[in-house]
Amino acid sequence: MVKLSMTLRLTISFIAILILACTGISWTLYRALSKELTYRDDMTLINRAAQMQQLLLDGARPENLPLYFNRMVDTKQDILLINSPSDHSVAINHSGIPNERLNMIPLAKNITRETLFRQTVRGTELTAARVIGRSGDYPLTLTIARLATERRQMLEQYRHNSLLISLIAIIVCSALSPLVIRNGLRAITSLSRLTAATDSGTLRQPLAEQALPVELRPLGQALNIMRQKLSDDFGRLNQLPTI
Repeated sequence: MVKLSMTLRLTISFIAILILACTGISWTLYRALSKELTYRDDMTLINRAAQMQQLLLDGARPENLPLYFNRMVDTKQDILLINSPSDHSVAINHSGIPNERLNMIPLAKNITRETLFRQTVRGTELTAARVIGRSGDYPLTLTIARLATERRQMLEQYRHNSLLISLIAIIVCSALSPLVIRNGLRAITSLSRLTAATDSGTLRQPLAEQALPVELRPLGQALNIMRQKLSDDFGRLNQLPTI
């Protein structure tokens, strides 16, 4: 079995920790971004529906609603369908989703995030609300929907950027970790050389403990104690009479 060097083992450990950290941070931020964008789209859709209902109550004609709708901010992802009992329909729909499919969405009495209709269309989430509005004495069915194309593209771009940044960080860590680790192990290497160079003439010369890193000072103290004992034993041996 091949034994890996300490430098290589520490480098692998650092890279593994970095991968876990990048994965955890990227996933957490991705989920937070996804929730925030979803909340923003949901509230925009709810406000759109409430505004359309209020315009009708204020006397706006159904055929004029698309004009008001197009003047609202960020409507290029939105869909507006107006159906009346006289089968006169008004539609703004550039999504490619058939109007018949949208008209099958169940009616909601109160528009909240929980009552919004959600469905995935070609990999993109469709969020819709279908409510009753009144134009004078006539009820109308309003369908307001949003195809989250921009949200999907933004999240895809975020995933791509996160992966790219994480990959760069891992490559940099792989290149710099061995250098940093070797520099950190230099004190151990020096201590090993001093220990290897120990002989009877240098036993009484203690190692400079204060020059060692804090983590190695206990080892330096132990080596000095060992050197002192060896020096004492060597001195006693020299005092024995030679036969």
